[in-house]
Amino acid sequence: MIQPTQDMNMERLNLMTLNDVTDVAETLSEIDSTWILIGKVLALLTVIIGLYKAVEYLWSKSPSYKLGTRLETAEKRLEAGDKHFAELDQRIKSIEEQVGETQKQINEVNEGIKMLGKAEVSLFNHFINGNGVDQMKKEVKDLTDYFIDR
Repeated sequence: MIQPTQDMNMERLNLMTLNDVTDVAETLSEIDSTWILIGKVLALLTVIIGLYKAVEYLWSKSPSYKLGTRLETAEKRLEAGDKHFAELDQRIKSIEEQVGETQKQINEVNEGIKMLGKAEVSLFNHFINGNGVDQMKKEVKDLTDYFIDR
């Protein structure tokens, strides 16, 4: 195996023709011009984005934008309030139904207390005068019908 020497490298350099050097220079020039074009495109995009952001910033400071933002916020809060009121309406209906059931139960208890009161009065009358056996039989039947048979 032959080791390249400095003389061999020099010979190779000498073998490069002027044409080859020109081709290399043109290639480097094309690469440079491509990078310059990319730089110009990036600079143009930066300017466009900067202008867009500037317009966006100025628009965000305008009174109409601020009013629009406040209106959107108010609409969201109104929708949330409407949902809350709908939930409250459902809860109120449920409570009204429960109150109606409770009232019905209270009325039944009151009716039972009245019947027990009548039975006690009949019993006291019987204890006092010894009479009213028919009345007591009627009260027993009414109490049996109300509390047991219903």
